[in-house]
Amino acid sequence: MSAPPPDTAGPDDSAAGGQAIRRADPAWLSQVLGVRVDGFEAEVIGAGRGFVSTTTRLRLRTDPPGCGPAAVVLKSESANPLFQGLSRQLRAFERDYALRLGDATMELIRAAVARNDAIEAALRQRPWTLVHGDLRADNLLFDGPADDPLATILDWQTVTRSLAAMDVVFLIGGSEPVAERQGHVEELLDLWHRELVAAGVNGYGPREARQDLQLAALRCLNVCLRVYGFLQDPAAPPRVALLNDTELQRHAAAALELRAQEALDALPG
Repeated sequence: MSAPPPDTAGPDDSAAGGQAIRRADPAWLSQVLGVRVDGFEAEVIGAGRGFVSTTTRLRLRTDPPGCGPAAVVLKSESANPLFQGLSRQLRAFERDYALRLGDATMELIRAAVARNDAIEAALRQRPWTLVHGDLRADNLLFDGPADDPLATILDWQTVTRSLAAMDVVFLIGGSEPVAERQGHVEELLDLWHRELVAAGVNGYGPREARQDLQLAALRCLNVCLRVYGFLQDPAAPPRVALLNDTELQRHAAAALELRAQEALDALPG
């Protein structure tokens, strides 16, 4: 049995990582079963964990008692289209990249997909600014002396407002080779924070800056799945496919280096 799309989600939504889960209500069950259902107790028997659906056993209270089935099993689907898309992509992604990325990285990616809504909510609570949205090395031009170059940023078609750390993580995560970046995360964090202070940013300590970088790294894990989608295009030139594959692995490694799991653990719920 599959549930209709009611306007509100029920108390078992947390079973699928905080996603909005479509589930039945007594009126709909009464209509489907042909008996009066006054209520039910729900028991989750198939947790989503980043997948598209959750299975629930509903123990029914009917009027008069015993006039209908004692229980039904309901398969509920996420009402969040972004979650559905990421979940479907994740299954194929695991097949092709689980061995290459390793258990720790895949566990983090699965958890980030399952907590997608919670990550978005946390980002909305943070101070926002103008962000480029696609800040990579190939969107930067430099001029002037090497010790104090003037940077020109290109390609503003994805500009939006969000957490400032998003651009920082996207740049160091997607553009810097893993071997060159390893061991320098603390140095990069310190450099970024000192530049903010020099530019007049007050009341924003290194600890808060680190937490924002970790939160941004969680969101940038979506890049891995979206870039993987680009790799499925058979018409993609080999050079583009290679660049996408490299970017994907760099972002995944950056999330581990920044200990993004700490931001995941700090999310409410």
